[in-house]
Amino acid sequence: MKTLLIISTLLLSYICLGQENRKELANSNIYVKATYINHENEIFGLQLRTKLKDTVIEGRVFHKFKAEDFVEYPEIIESDIYYESFFEQNYKRLDKNLNTLHDLDLSKTSKQSAILFGEKIKVSQEFVTQRNGDKKNNVLFPDKTPRKYFKSSNPNVYIVIISDIETVAVSSNGGFYIKQLIGDDFNGISEGLKKKSEASSQFDIQKGDEIQLVYRRKWFDETTGLVQYEDKEFKNIKYVSDTIISGEKSLKLQVEGYKYLRATDAKREEIFVQVSDIGYSIDKQLIPFKNFTTELKIIERNGKKGIFLQGVKTENIDGVTYQKIIHSTESPYRYYILPFFPVPFVEFGNIQGIITYSKIRGIEKGKKRMFPEK
Repeated sequence: MKTLLIISTLLLSYICLGQENRKELANSNIYVKATYINHENEIFGLQLRTKLKDTVIEGRVFHKFKAEDFVEYPEIIESDIYYESFFEQNYKRLDKNLNTLHDLDLSKTSKQSAILFGEKIKVSQEFVTQRNGDKKNNVLFPDKTPRKYFKSSNPNVYIVIISDIETVAVSSNGGFYIKQLIGDDFNGISEGLKKKSEASSQFDIQKGDEIQLVYRRKWFDETTGLVQYEDKEFKNIKYVSDTIISGEKSLKLQVEGYKYLRATDAKREEIFVQVSDIGYSIDKQLIPFKNFTTELKIIERNGKKGIFLQGVKTENIDGVTYQKIIHSTESPYRYYILPFFPVPFVEFGNIQGIITYSKIRGIEKGKKRMFPEK
């Protein structure tokens, strides 16, 4: 039970975000490598997996992948090739020499004889979930709920499969585990890496320019698998004037908004953005003027290793296309910088922040949500 709870925490902490289609959950090609020692995670590396091509082996289609291990990308420490196939309720993985690493019957719901990490063994299984079932029907969705397949005599040797999106989300050989980082931010960073996207934080705005930031809840209907949204609040952020603070030029931004749940206007507030030659800062947090690109690395904080992932994603919301710079760590908070407007924002859990309207240098894009009539 302890092992199951550990995996549940490790896995589900990165499956809180929805996608337009559930299969997009598997789009992230970023993995973290770690061990679990003395009730603590010890992260020691990252891995990128790149799909190379499809190939037919003994009459069955396999995806060919390249796995690259590193501490700071692009300095690759080790590279490997493997083949993977989901076919007719069976999962199979081969190494670069076509030896079988995993071979599992996904249709079986009890103990089976299977291959894990190249060994023919008895394999048991259990769901990886933090709840007993669906709140309404009190049932699980076996194809959508992550399932742990583990060595019956050693539960620390296992793989976790999410059948409907055909991905191995976590695998452990008993010594260390490899976990796929799943979520919108990791998809965005993966996308930015593939496209070699970059963005400058050197904004160019004039008085009267503004953006509308909308926070919405995003989740899946577990029966249909379709994405669902619920608007939570919006914030209109407008550049209204200049001032001097501590001898430096500052932009005065006016913020007003609306909270849908309470059906009330949010309290109007002011933000002061100090601007210097090297960057801008809000509440003493400096955002440097520079060109942001993809960064993937292990860093140390307070004597403990963690991950720092940065990427540039192009977002398209209701016809409004814009870039955002993503900062993601093992924290549940996700941090975003907008290249075109000096207001970073944070997301948490399944709450997503989107830009639905902008007015930059007087040019308007998108459609602004309006305050309800009273």
